[in-house]
Amino acid sequence: MNEYPKISVIIPSYNSGKFLNEAIESVVNQTYKNLEIIIVNDGSIDDTEKIAKEWQEKDKRVRYLKYQSNRGLPAARNTGIKNSQGDYLAFLDADDIWLPSKLETQLEKIKETKSDLIFSNWYIWSAKSNHKSLAITKKIFLGSLNQSRLLCLFIRRNLGNPSTALLKKEKLFEVGFFDEELFSSEDYDLWLRFILKGGKISFINQPLIYYRKHSEQMTTNDYKMRLSRLMVFKKVLHRKLIVLARCPILIKKIILLEGYKWVNK
Repeated sequence: MNEYPKISVIIPSYNSGKFLNEAIESVVNQTYKNLEIIIVNDGSIDDTEKIAKEWQEKDKRVRYLKYQSNRGLPAARNTGIKNSQGDYLAFLDADDIWLPSKLETQLEKIKETKSDLIFSNWYIWSAKSNHKSLAITKKIFLGSLNQSRLLCLFIRRNLGNPSTALLKKEKLFEVGFFDEELFSSEDYDLWLRFILKGGKISFINQPLIYYRKHSEQMTTNDYKMRLSRLMVFKKVLHRKLIVLARCPILIKKIILLEGYKWVNK
């Protein structure tokens, strides 16, 4: 592979125009320059299109795609993937911001570890108060874990913020795209499928993004998040029953989420 492979950065936007400029600027200002930026307008009715077209005019690396109606985050990301030309894929939610060395740091590490997928730590950030806190305070080391231990670790806690991910496109095509049937946790589902397919995953403890906290996020809808998580865990169980013996916490989580669903429906 080329010493400086192309990275395709996919930014879906659904009525995220008020954040979009900052997100795109954080990609344009990366220290790693061999990239393309694919903005997918997921049926927005705000100024997403205006902002995207302005960036497309001033930076030839920017490409703009549009849906006439909202299809959801998994579909928007998949459209970006299908239209990408890079060897690697990175995802940036339109309300998040990358630190300048994000891609360069991860690309060096993914080559060094021969990983298929790499995450980093991140800052949880409130733009209103400018307060930030480290998302994961305990150091994470994944290199020595076998598939079963890695799967159990991720079932216990999702360590993969999608805006921190960098992955090999070739491996993604083997694993499969984002599940468009899921209305949340589609990223978590993909990471677990990477593990089940034997993908090598690494983690950088250095925070490389600002994850913006605000009231409009999907993550604020706790009920939908939990139902999606339940669907994801059932998919893992369906694909690999042997995980029950090696990772009993999976059944515990399914039981708890089933109880939550029936109490709150």
